[in-house]
Amino acid sequence: MEKFEAFSLLFVDSFVSNIVISFQRELIFHSMKMFGNYNYLIMFVVATCGSLCGNIVNYIFGRVALNIFYSSKNEQNILRHKNLTKLYYKYEIFILLLMAFPFWGSIISLFSGFFKTRFLKFVGLGCFAKMCYYALELYIF
Repeated sequence: MEKFEAFSLLFVDSFVSNIVISFQRELIFHSMKMFGNYNYLIMFVVATCGSLCGNIVNYIFGRVALNIFYSSKNEQNILRHKNLTKLYYKYEIFILLLMAFPFWGSIISLFSGFFKTRFLKFVGLGCFAKMCYYALELYIF
């Protein structure tokens, strides 16, 4: 397999594994690390970009779900959402840093869109969290 094909597969695998409806969990990243004949820096960058793109798709899904939710016009549910949003904003930074974990990151990115997290804050903290995750996976574990 050519290097370009391997890194393209890594990007797609990272992207798909970070979408909330996926059950796949970054198999290619761990396989490439195990074989060891790939450049770790390129693996790090490609996997981070793929996971960031997947998280952005989840964020968009969350915003769409929020629009559907508000179109129901149920006042009691809207009041509950506003109360949950206040609680979410209280711990927002810590919650966004939990995006580093493979399964929870997809769900958190979906709820970030649902609770209207600022997009640049979402992208910045999500990228930082995934970079920490991949750096730990590559260089420590």
